[in-house]
Amino acid sequence: MTDTPTPAPRHVLYVELRGEDAAEHLRPVLTQLAGAAGFAGGELLLSPGQPGLALVQARFRDEPPTPTLPDHARTWSFVVEHALEAAPDRLE
Repeated sequence: MTDTPTPAPRHVLYVELRGEDAAEHLRPVLTQLAGAAGFAGGELLLSPGQPGLALVQARFRDEPPTPTLPDHARTWSFVVEHALEAAPDRLE
């Protein structure tokens, strides 16, 4: 039996929200995206240099879905043109 590699994520979706509770409001968005077809991983990001700024970054093998967003959230979708990955850490 031959293992077939999983296709690399081809799309990245960003969701931005600003405000004191931005991370709290974006956590359910990341959970929603994680259940979508083609989801390949994602993070909820906070900016130490910009308090009150939170981002969701989600990677998809196919076109990302349109999530239900909290008020004042903004989204951007990108197609991956070129990607590099770090070599695995042999100590892990």
